[in-house]
Amino acid sequence: MRLDLYGDLYLQEERHWWHISKRNVVKKMLGAILHNKNIKILDIGCGAGKTMDMLSYFGTIWGLDNNKRALSFCKKRGFRHLVLADAADTGFENDFFDVITMLDVLEHTEKNSTLQETKRILKPRGSMIITVPAYQWLWSAWDEVLKHKKRYTKHDLEETVRKNGFTVVRSSYMYSFLVLPIFIFRKLKSQKNSYESDFSTNPSIINFLFALFSNIERYFVVRGWIPFGTSLILVCKK
Repeated sequence: MRLDLYGDLYLQEERHWWHISKRNVVKKMLGAILHNKNIKILDIGCGAGKTMDMLSYFGTIWGLDNNKRALSFCKKRGFRHLVLADAADTGFENDFFDVITMLDVLEHTEKNSTLQETKRILKPRGSMIITVPAYQWLWSAWDEVLKHKKRYTKHDLEETVRKNGFTVVRSSYMYSFLVLPIFIFRKLKSQKNSYESDFSTNPSIINFLFALFSNIERYFVVRGWIPFGTSLILVCKK
């Protein structure tokens, strides 16, 4: 990710509807599969650290990122179990974590080596939650700014994790209400010479409405009922 975006992320993930809604979906899905709070959790690609706040509700949290600037923001939030490493070479022991989250990370990596590494450090029957951007036809300059390698379909993501030794528990698209607006907005924005963050502060009414739509949609997402959207979420087990 472009370095200047980490500061933007640190501010926006507190109040931007997209970040908040993603954390809420992940929390709901984790709550449905976890019954023991004395667990070890790794957030791969922890970014500026706000997701770790939510995950710490479920157990002891570690954060891993390949960027020092990202980890500096995690430290500002008070986290100390932080590792500077690559997703495909974490340095952790075998079978160490009960839960791993990779939220909008897999699309930045070589997918097979990353998933083999997560399988190695995840305990038997351990759970992993992955989110990725959906549909290659939604590719835009924003994907290039974020240094994505690809966008996924539901079938593609499910097949990828299965081929790497995981069992899919549930998967769904998210943000179905954004598909057409995002397609138009990013195509128009891509015509500019420079590309500013898509996570700049929205007008309060937009933030409110999109938060409302995502809250309604969450009921269906956690049940795997959304047939299309701009993102994907998948829960799997080792």
